Amino acid sequence: MLYRTHHKRRFSQQPIKSSQVNGMKIFILCLFSLIVNGVFGVEVKSVMEGDSVTLNTDVIKQRDDLIVWCYGPDDAVIAIINGKVGSTMYSDDERYKDRLKLNDQTGSLTINNLTTDHSGLYKLKISSNNTVSYKRFNVTVSAHLPILFISRDFSQNSSSSGRSDSPAMRIIIIPSVFALLICVVIFIIIISVCRRKRGGDNESLMTTSPAKEPLMDEERNI
Repeated sequence: MLYRTHHKRRFSQQPIKSSQVNGMKIFILCLFSLIVNGVFGVEVKSVMEGDSVTLNTDVIKQRDDLIVWCYGPDDAVIAIINGKVGSTMYSDDERYKDRLKLNDQTGSLTINNLTTDHSGLYKLKISSNNTVSYKRFNVTVSAHLPILFISRDFSQNSSSSGRSDSPAMRIIIIPSVFALLICVVIFIIIISVCRRKRGGDNESLMTTSPAKEPLMDEERNI
C-alpha cells in the first residue's frame, strides 16, 4: 500500500516538471521573436554592395516635426528635416556624398550605392508635438566577393597577355587542346605501324625470286 501511494506521488509530479520545461521553452521562443521582430527598437537590414536601402520611419511627417538621422557609435548626424523652418540638410561626409535622400512625406531615409563602409547602426529621432520617439536600424552591407575575384583575374590576364579570355573559356579550351594532341599522337602511331607493315610485305615479295619457281612446259621449250 505504501509503495502504491509513493508511486502515485511520483507519477503526479511528472506533469508539473514537464509543464515548467515547456513554459521555459515558450518564454525563450517569445523572447527570441521579440528581438527578431524589432520590438526592442532595432530593425535589421541586409543588402549587397552597390544596392540601395530605405530606412522607414513608419509615420506621416507633421509640419513642425524635427527628424534627425544619426550614424555610428558617435551618433554623427547625417540628415535632418526641420519642419519649423522648412529646411532639409545632409551630411558633408564623403561616405554619404550624393547618396542620401529624405522622403518629404514620411522623413524616411534612402541610401544609394552602398559600400561596406555604410554598415553599422543608424538612429532616428523624431520630435513631434512635445513628444520624442526613437528608432534604430542595424544595416549590414555585404560585398560581391565572387565578382571581385573574377574581375581581378580578368584584368590580370588582359594586361599580361593582351587577350580577354575568361576563366570559363580557359576551362573549355585547355582540355580540347589536350584531347587534340592525343588524337594527333595516336594518328602518327597508326601511320607508322601501317608503314612498317607495308615495308615488311614488300621485303617478303622481293625475297621471292621467279627463277626458283618451277618452269612451265612452254618456258622449257623456248
